[in-house]
Amino acid sequence: MNKYYKAFIKIKNHKILNDNDFWGGPYVKLYDELPKELDIIKELVDKTKKMKPILKVHKGSYDPISFFHCPICDFNDVEDINYCPNCGQSLECVKHEKDNL
Repeated sequence: MNKYYKAFIKIKNHKILNDNDFWGGPYVKLYDELPKELDIIKELVDKTKKMKPILKVHKGSYDPISFFHCPICDFNDVEDINYCPNCGQSLECVKHEKDNL
């Protein structure tokens, strides 16, 4: 669990005073008040977790060609980069070993 995810969980579970009953009224979780906004933030936090690209073989008219694809959006040719240029997902930097195909 990275620092961004820890911060998200703390915010998600944070309780605030219900505006309808200011003087000692019930507390509600922030997530109950802002679910859509917190889901968007969680999506951004999840992108910081490095994921391994997926190697896929494409059968062409001659020899098969292989590309690393983003595990989130399936964007191809994410070899030797730290993030997907299409969706921004953080990726483990992998090198293509052409001799092993």
